[in-house]
Amino acid sequence: MTENEGELYGEEIEGEAYVPDFVCIKNESIEEICESESVSCSEARTTTGNILHRLVKDPYNRRPPCLAKWPTYTSKSNFEENIHQYRAAQQPTPLTQMCSLRITSDPNTFRQPAIVGTIGPSSTSVQDIMELLEAGMNVARISMAHINQCNMVETFRNVLEASNRNTTLKDYNIPITVMMDLKGPEIRTGRIDPSRIKGDGPPQLLIKESSFVKLTTEQIFEEKCTDKVIYLNYPGLIKQIMRENPIYISDGQIKLRVDLIEANSVLCYVENGGILKNYQKVHIPMLPSLLPAISNYDLECLNLAVEMDVDVVVVPMTRNSEVIKQVKKTLGETDRGKTILVFAKISSYEGLENIDNILKVADGIVIQKDDLSLEILPEKVFIAQKQIIAKCNRVRKPVLCTAELSSSKTTNNATRRVEINDISNAIIDGADGIIVITETALGDDGVDIVSQLSKVLREAEATTMQTPYIADLSKELVPAIEPNSAVALAAVQISNKIQASAILTVTTSGKTAQQLSWFRPRRPVIAITRVGRVARQMNLWRAVLPLHYVAPVLQDWFQDVKARFEYGISYGRNQKIIESGDLLVLVSGYRKKSGFTNCIRIVFASVEVTNGITDNVSSYYSEASKESSNIA
Repeated sequence: MTENEGELYGEEIEGEAYVPDFVCIKNESIEEICESESVSCSEARTTTGNILHRLVKDPYNRRPPCLAKWPTYTSKSNFEENIHQYRAAQQPTPLTQMCSLRITSDPNTFRQPAIVGTIGPSSTSVQDIMELLEAGMNVARISMAHINQCNMVETFRNVLEASNRNTTLKDYNIPITVMMDLKGPEIRTGRIDPSRIKGDGPPQLLIKESSFVKLTTEQIFEEKCTDKVIYLNYPGLIKQIMRENPIYISDGQIKLRVDLIEANSVLCYVENGGILKNYQKVHIPMLPSLLPAISNYDLECLNLAVEMDVDVVVVPMTRNSEVIKQVKKTLGETDRGKTILVFAKISSYEGLENIDNILKVADGIVIQKDDLSLEILPEKVFIAQKQIIAKCNRVRKPVLCTAELSSSKTTNNATRRVEINDISNAIIDGADGIIVITETALGDDGVDIVSQLSKVLREAEATTMQTPYIADLSKELVPAIEPNSAVALAAVQISNKIQASAILTVTTSGKTAQQLSWFRPRRPVIAITRVGRVARQMNLWRAVLPLHYVAPVLQDWFQDVKARFEYGISYGRNQKIIESGDLLVLVSGYRKKSGFTNCIRIVFASVEVTNGITDNVSSYYSEASKESSNIA
């Protein structure tokens, strides 16, 4: 053993070789081990005694299964510099935390934030979806604004088939979340006049800058849009619009300014020109919509969501809490629909103003930044994003942000640096995941985008401020707090202090995993559950890695819990999250009862199958369970 191997996991012992307390010797003398590892006995022995003395100095005598090989050593400085921004995370203030960041630091193996990929024309096949899953997508979004119900059923079945194949290939039941995005009260243009389409190209027109164009609600123009007359499917336009109002088409690419209001039309000046295609989205800032919040088509989609067992429904253009209540009431008419999560999409100033009331009834939030930037000043969008994320974090509800990469990745291969910074800041602020809309649905290389986004998210979440964040959340927990929250906070703090490789929990409702996620652990939360819907929905919470455990229930409840933990540890090994000798924090209940988590265990991961030593924690688990402290 060399001199620089005298430190292990950040603990330094100067002038001597350090043998970890958890090394267990079985049927081998010190001399035999030293000979096999090319280490002299003088190096192996220390001033406090020999290896065996170190093994028994733990007053609780908690020893894990035997290690087949000498542990891997690393220096303290190398550990803190290169593992997951460890040194920076332990700093007490934001200033010292940022000063301690290192660009040479390696990110964690496991990506904590979720990646939501939109399934579209470029990614509807089973093979395409499997490639996106392999790249890092764990939530499949299906937008009902761009496909009909028949296509939705086919797409949903392809997602399920891809998920089943992915499970078969990896030998672990890894759940994939299915998200349905409703169409909502949208204002759209009509179809391009066929006589204006040149050649065999796509139906599109050039709206020239500094020209005038007329917007009309007369249905005779619905399929005869030109560069002079554009149809809108909003009858209330003439009554509500005012002179000088801005109007945006095609996600803001075309900007019009109202110049003259007529009986059945509005004459507009083109401030920013662009390409007009069929059925483009129209946005009129600060205009209260007279359209119903939930259309008949949306109600049909909700019934389809229940029938197809969708996991989460997103309500677009949420302006107040009433629309969320309406959707939940519709879904709640069936037992299956009651368990579907309902997320509110914030894309208007009105929704931003009512965010507190919306959060009281919604299960989560989606921040639609591109539409929001048309409602408020673009330089104010990041403030709105920070505010919404903070409010969601405070009330323990997941929040997702849309990624604006379409202009840089649908046709070329260079993600804009400014978008990387925007995504990273959203994660640092506390977002649970990122939604990719155009790139995976229409882009030429959606798999590459998801893979690159995964790398960005791993780097971003490593730079989050751990100490100040937990301190702030602890202040929110005014005594007397719920026991589940106390256990979750303790488990996360323990995992940080002992540098555990993972937190594992067995859960029925998913609440324990959600509580652990709220405290933003720096290590993954491997959540094992027998409930498929719960497993799929847990993908939406940051740092949670859900597993659907489908093995038969054992009569002995403690043995069943042990089997589920071993399944999670086995998966952690497979993903290179857990290695032999790693510390693990196990969180569960102490008896067969859902909804009351009161037990924390600290164990060591045993070695893999080598020379007859079994690859599980069976031999140690029973002993550790008896000796660990129960928190109630």
